[in-house]
Amino acid sequence: PYTVNSEADMIRLLQYGVTGLFTNYPDVFNRVKASL
Repeated sequence: PYTVNSEADMIRLLQYGVTGLFTNYPDVFNRVKASL
């Protein structure tokens, strides 16, 4: 496990179908998730 802080990694993992991840930037993650 590792912390996902880059938008590119968040997008890639969401496209893979992950159901959870750790990040220091939940606001960025929520924005990225809403845009997909």
